[in-house]
Amino acid sequence: VFISILGIIKSMKNSWQREFNINYFMIALLLAVSFLLASFIFLPQNINPYAITQDMISTPEGDGSESSPYKITQNSELMWLSYQNNNVSPLQNVFISLQANLDMSGQNWEAIGTDSNTFSGTLLGNGHTISNLTLSGVTYAGLFGITGMLTIDSLNLAGVNFSATSYAGAFVARASVAN
Repeated sequence: VFISILGIIKSMKNSWQREFNINYFMIALLLAVSFLLASFIFLPQNINPYAITQDMISTPEGDGSESSPYKITQNSELMWLSYQNNNVSPLQNVFISLQANLDMSGQNWEAIGTDSNTFSGTLLGNGHTISNLTLSGVTYAGLFGITGMLTIDSLNLAGVNFSATSYAGAFVARASVAN
């Protein structure tokens, strides 16, 4: 694109000097336009600005069983649930125990559960609050995106801001339970 723009500038300079070459100008213009169009076609367009990456997470204590639930004490452990379920392996029939209030201000959030990796399990909130979750412009926006069987007990949400192109809900955007 840079070389094409230089060609356009050179042809314009030549036109000011009365030596305008329309062929040179048209080739440079076509190259610039084609490079710009190619960049829109080949560059990724659906980048999720809320995507959780591996450097944002920490593994919670516990193994997810009823006797040893995942113990969520900090933001990075809650984000681990989303990352693990959505990118590594779906969490099925797991137990989660929230051990502290979490303020997610300024944190990326990606709803737990996708079309291909639904989440199922039990979340024990223990009266704690998750606050300031923000997610917008995605298909499924909520604490949980798509879930199978899910139990949420004694959990508070405060200051959440979710908007979606299809499904949004404070706790669950879409429950998908087969009969």
